[in-house]
Amino acid sequence: MRRVIINRCAKPCWMMSFFFVCLLYNSISLMAQTTSSGTITVESLGSGEINSLHLDNLVFELRRSVAERLFVIARLGDGETFRRLNLARLDGARLYLVESGRIPKERIVFAEGERVKGEGRVEFYLGSRLYLVSLAGRGKNINFTCCGDYIPLSRGKRKKRR
Repeated sequence: MRRVIINRCAKPCWMMSFFFVCLLYNSISLMAQTTSSGTITVESLGSGEINSLHLDNLVFELRRSVAERLFVIARLGDGETFRRLNLARLDGARLYLVESGRIPKERIVFAEGERVKGEGRVEFYLGSRLYLVSLAGRGKNINFTCCGDYIPLSRGKRKKRR
């Protein structure tokens, strides 16, 4: 006599997997909100994966429109006083977009903008249209990479002078 073993976990496991996929999708959509004008805003608590996902979409759009340029503007937020912070944020975007070979340097312009209320940010304009806003916590840099290649504000520890 043969016994037939029935997989009792098939339906509940499938439902749990579907639940976790829905939960992941909702958490990603909460971290990156699209406004009514079509601009994507990535919150400062968002991870580098979300920033890199939207930047890759931006690169795809830029490649489709041959004549347009990409403008990257860094803005200091409330309580941020160091210009070096703006330059570090622009440098992170430059490393991700230009140094990696995603966009030729002739098609991209980096600039510093006026101070804004709230969190500091890096804005990405595709031509004259605001496409993406990556927010940064107060005094913090933005992670644009997805796989741990995060460039910190300082590239090494400074030795104290005596």
